[in-house]
Amino acid sequence: MRARGTDSVLFTMRSLAVCGLVATIVSLPASAAPIEAAWKACGAMQTPAAERISQCDSLIASRKFKGAELATVIMNRGFGRSQQQNFAGAIADYDQALRIAPDSALIYYNRGAAWAQSNDFERALADYNKAIGLSPQTAIYYRARGKVYGQRKEYPRAIADFSTAIGLEPGNATFYGLRAIARMNSGDGKGAILDLDTAVRLEPGEKWHLNLRGAAHEYIGERDKAIADYRRALEIDPDFDLPLRALKRLGIERSASMASATLPI
Repeated sequence: MRARGTDSVLFTMRSLAVCGLVATIVSLPASAAPIEAAWKACGAMQTPAAERISQCDSLIASRKFKGAELATVIMNRGFGRSQQQNFAGAIADYDQALRIAPDSALIYYNRGAAWAQSNDFERALADYNKAIGLSPQTAIYYRARGKVYGQRKEYPRAIADFSTAIGLEPGNATFYGLRAIARMNSGDGKGAILDLDTAVRLEPGEKWHLNLRGAAHEYIGERDKAIADYRRALEIDPDFDLPLRALKRLGIERSASMASATLPI
């Protein structure tokens, strides 16, 4: 799986960016070019945190936005604060946005992510529950709640949430990887391998899936299959530390051939 960052997501100028998914939202009101540029910067995923906060501040100060659009700007500023690890500031922004748009599942979701990153899992769960209640067909909300359940070692609940996410988005390899981790942690190595087989089929070039499947094979004593997956992960990234350490643990030292991008399986 890919390294995980914040679970928070943004409203953009033309769309709602949700981990690669897009859904149309309200359009920008007629305004001058500087306001339009600020709106784009406030909502663009690639905007650095400090610039995002500054541009969102300028939109708020302009007093040109009200209702859902103002809530969007404040939420995006909160996302910038989360990027800076200022989770208390982010939560304050999400609180303010929710006073304007109390039925926004996305704002509850983002606030839940800030609570989770603050290790306040009770409040995170409360917000994720609210988001799911408002938008029960949104897969990433179940993913986020499942991750919190996993952190609390409530693996059956985590597995149930990841299963729901998979039901909503059966082509999302990340969801299978997350369910595999929960299954591994609950002692179900074979179930984890089944999930990782699907993840690898969906994303055959993803080193994290291969490394994790190698760990699952190792967990149930399938040494040769574990070595094969660790080596396949190293074909993708010869400097990937996790499979290198795993192979060393299994008694296979790094050789000259392992430094190349084409390893024998």
